[in-house]
Amino acid sequence: MGEKTFLIKEKTINGLKEMKKNENVDYGKLADKIAELKEMEDKLKARRVELQKKLTEQLPRPLDKATLYVEGSKAKLKVSWTESYKISQKEAKIFAERYPRVAQKVFSITYKPKKSSISTMERTIKDAPEYEKPLLELKQIIKIEEDVRVSIEKAGEKDE
Repeated sequence: MGEKTFLIKEKTINGLKEMKKNENVDYGKLADKIAELKEMEDKLKARRVELQKKLTEQLPRPLDKATLYVEGSKAKLKVSWTESYKISQKEAKIFAERYPRVAQKVFSITYKPKKSSISTMERTIKDAPEYEKPLLELKQIIKIEEDVRVSIEKAGEKDE
């Protein structure tokens, strides 16, 4: 009767050739090398974190701005300090029940404190003295966490 014919594309042939080449690969050795590299990465990352911590502990934080540049012969480091506000969900809900209007301004939907709104209220407290008591109470329950970030740029790179 009729013969079946198959069209084999060059891409398929190349794929089969590649598979043939891979038959001689020792997958166990590859797995060992990958594990070894992962271990090296982890050690290097731990060392980098340790050095960054040492650097940020010894660097004086600038008073006028939250960024400082440290330049070496091979790299330029940008050290940035940021503050974030933290509050537990329970405390935030209690505060929101007590002061719903203030909570609407200072918390997101998930009760995360809005740093910009809180600082705006602090600056304009003279214009709205009714917010003074809630704001003082809020400042007592909010925890301020300082985060230091170190980003690496190549030495001699221009700032944008």
